Amino acid sequence: FELVNAFATFDAGGRWAPWRLVEKIVGPRWQEIPLPAAEAPREALEPASAYIMTSLLESVVPDGTATAARALGRPSAGKTGTSNDARDAWFVGYTPELVAGVWLGFDDNRSLGRRESGGRAAVPIWVRVMETALADQPVTAFPVPPGVVTARIDPPSGLLVTDDREGAIDEVFLEGTAPTEVALPPDTLD
Repeated sequence: FELVNAFATFDAGGRWAPWRLVEKIVGPRWQEIPLPAAEAPREALEPASAYIMTSLLESVVPDGTATAARALGRPSAGKTGTSNDARDAWFVGYTPELVAGVWLGFDDNRSLGRRESGGRAAVPIWVRVMETALADQPVTAFPVPPGVVTARIDPPSGLLVTDDREGAIDEVFLEGTAPTEVALPPDTLD
């Protein structure tokens, strides 16, 4: 619950809210019993910082351990995990609309199997849950808050590129933190 709630904070633009397992208690005569007051939501991260984290976690889907999440067909971000000897496997992922986590493991702590991992075991379950939950929702992108800039980067050097260099990528940065130095052309010798 805590891990899913941490990812929900990124998805909510840095706003943390407590999670609740019990939403309502009804007594024997159908009277509702009040729940204790929940901690108030609060800003845990600046929205721009939360977006940078979302951008990093988005890369896990096309290029990382959660490539099976591409089957969802909408922007998504998340992180897989696998414990030693594959005793546990998990994936916490989110779209702009919804956050969900999947955990797999046995109560007796035995291995899920030599080839099991979060990407292989948990992500397909997450995709099926999200497909159902989001079936009637329009596809939307993660909103970019103020304070975020995009720069075209040469991945090997981490520096700016000014041309359409092969392999260059667009990367997001907090305002004022993007590289300012331009990468040398690839055919330039040091």
